[in-house]
Amino acid sequence: MATLADIAKKCKISTAAVSYVLSGQGDRRRISPQVQEQVRAAAESLGYVRHVSAPKSGSLRIGFFWPDKNLETTIANVVTGINSAVQFETSPVEISIFPFSSNNLSSQTALWSAKSFDAAVILSPNTADMQALAQHRTKTPTIVINRQLEGYSSVSTDYQEVGRLAAEQAIARGGSNIALVRNIIPHLGMNQRSRAIYNVCKSYGINLDEKIYFCANGIDEAYELGVRLIREKMLPKIIVCVYDTDAFGITRALNEAGIAVGRDVEILAASTSLPQFFARSTPSLTVVDLKMAEISQRAVRMAIDLATGRL
Repeated sequence: MATLADIAKKCKISTAAVSYVLSGQGDRRRISPQVQEQVRAAAESLGYVRHVSAPKSGSLRIGFFWPDKNLETTIANVVTGINSAVQFETSPVEISIFPFSSNNLSSQTALWSAKSFDAAVILSPNTADMQALAQHRTKTPTIVINRQLEGYSSVSTDYQEVGRLAAEQAIARGGSNIALVRNIIPHLGMNQRSRAIYNVCKSYGINLDEKIYFCANGIDEAYELGVRLIREKMLPKIIVCVYDTDAFGITRALNEAGIAVGRDVEILAASTSLPQFFARSTPSLTVVDLKMAEISQRAVRMAIDLATGRL
């Protein structure tokens, strides 16, 4: 059976680097996409199988697969949901977190192993991840969060409703003078929210084609976008962000320029973070809460019930 050392030798890199790639931490460890692809190809050609340590006897084992980028501020809500799901269980429940790179869920071999855990929860898989799940059904009950896929259970936010709420609030506050800030990467959930906002505005006769700005999910990147909008005198009456960290970055840029957020320009965001962050920020911001704590709680609860045969 192939080992990490065999893969490292074939790829001419360290065993640690191979371990990081195969555990889904390649991007976090700044390993280039080319090297990551080389490692995965070598693992497949050598027939490598990643093993997960066996949990304590008698525990219910849940694997939680977590995107390692673009959802960093969501973790507090997810942990809150997990705690709510397991606190009333009389038997031990072990939650194992598996970080994975977007569109590389297929490298998480534990997900397709019948011996790794009793049920799995996958948060926001992207397009290639969904294809992998569709082509190779998991051997244990699997719940998908914020996606819907035939043959799998799911707990999801209604992104059409998110778009309607955000767009109608924006129109009520800014008329047709609206800008949309969306992600620069092809992220399925954020794209769905963007499309819903765009279509609702269009149904009101508002064309956003010339008022869409792209920004990576990060406060620093959003801050730079805010600076550019000010410098080029492109500030609208209301800015709608499909992800909440963008709202923080843009707000900072406007505050530094002496532009009053909430009076001169309003900012509205779809949010996966704790609502208190926005209610108690200065100034406070309006968000459409995607209810990630409740969604995570329902997903883990469903995983437990499916694994125990209650559901």
